[in-house]
Amino acid sequence: MRLSNLVLVFLLLAIAPLFVYRWISATDKKYDDLVRRYECSEGRPCRADFDGDGIAGEVAVEWRKDSSVAGNQWLIASDGGRELLRLPFWYADGTLRSHAAIRTESGKSRLLIFWGAMREPKNGTSVYTWSGERLVETSPTAADREVLSAMEASDDSGGFPGQVAFRLIRDAALIGYYVLLIGAAVFIFIGRQKRSRSTKTEI
Repeated sequence: MRLSNLVLVFLLLAIAPLFVYRWISATDKKYDDLVRRYECSEGRPCRADFDGDGIAGEVAVEWRKDSSVAGNQWLIASDGGRELLRLPFWYADGTLRSHAAIRTESGKSRLLIFWGAMREPKNGTSVYTWSGERLVETSPTAADREVLSAMEASDDSGGFPGQVAFRLIRDAALIGYYVLLIGAAVFIFIGRQKRSRSTKTEI
């Protein structure tokens, strides 16, 4: 094979995996973006307008002063200076805890919860919306489920261990591929150099 064709083949072999890597990582990146965009956390309340009146409230996560159990928290939703909902929340560490997010639809905020390692409710997720008088639990929409799946994927009781394993395997496979590709390139280059010297010697 001519040297120019060989170089072209190696360039294609070097570039192609980057597109595959990006494609495989698309869902991973999408989940990370959704978590950054929507999730609330302790010390970083989410702004929320549950009744759609244009006056912002918030969803805050606070440590429970009435509990001696480490990790016990309150999730407090308020709007218009009025507390609308207070739920027990749980925290063990950054990737083992309950998760909450705010998503706005038609001018009204929706409270999305992935309960994590908490046993109740057994379905693992909840969505609350404004009924006209109070926050009530409702069925998640397709957009809600995307955010809930993203929060689940970032938790040890959900898909986070699998995500970590996937990232390690993905990165190791890419590194291993390039090591083999470079090794093959070096092997072929040395072989061509030897053949070139042999040809010159015979002449």
